[in-house]
Amino acid sequence: MSMGDLFPLSRLVCTLSGTVRTARALHRRMTVLVDSAIEQHQELKAAAADNTAGDKDLLDVLLRIQKKGALDSLLTWELTYQSSW
Repeated sequence: MSMGDLFPLSRLVCTLSGTVRTARALHRRMTVLVDSAIEQHQELKAAAADNTAGDKDLLDVLLRIQKKGALDSLLTWELTYQSSW
């Protein structure tokens, strides 16, 4: 347990303990992972013979809504990431 864990609201403690740096690095890694998963999902969907079968999972639904722009840009990639976790 680090000092940043004990005092999570203290910016100074979090900065000095490296908690902020670690969190940012983990966020970047997670973003790369989710980007890769979305890309792979889209590639598999494009390669599938029965694309007309409709939405099969949550990611399909989120990508369809984003593509149609049905929510007037309320659905951003960040919200898609949060929903995917």
